[in-house]
Order: sequence, then structure tokens, then C-alpha cells
Amino acid sequence: MKYVVLLLVVVILFLLLTRVREARLARGGVSAGVRTRIEGLLAGGREADAVAAYRKETGASAAEAQEVVGRWAAGRR
Repeated sequence: MKYVVLLLVVVILFLLLTRVREARLARGGVSAGVRTRIEGLLAGGREADAVAAYRKETGASAAEAQEVVGRWAAGRR
């Protein structure tokens, strides 16, 4: 019984953390100032620099940063 409760707690925590991560990615996970800086880099055609700036500010993986910055770039077109 003790292991079932422990497993249930682990599953609930995993689901909560996944939801928080998805919400952060949807918002871009950055402050308005950082977003403005990244938008400026995108406006200058410097998408790779924008991805690097996003990674530095958020600690996101390369794939996550590319996904978020790619969405922002696509929204600008």
C-alpha cells in the first residue's frame, strides 16, 4: 500500500511539472525586456543569436529554444 501511494505521488508531481513546463514554453518563459531584445534580434535576421539569447536567459535546451524562437519568428512573418 505504501508503494502505491508513493507511486501516485510521483505520477502527480510528474504531471504537474509537465504542465508547468508546457505553460512556460507557451509564454516563452521570459520577461518583457528579454522578449524585446530577442524580437530585435529576429527583426535583424539574427535568429541564431536570438536562440542563443533565449537559452542564456532561460536555461532551455537547444531544441526548446529553437522551438520557442521559431514560433516567435513565424509570428513575425
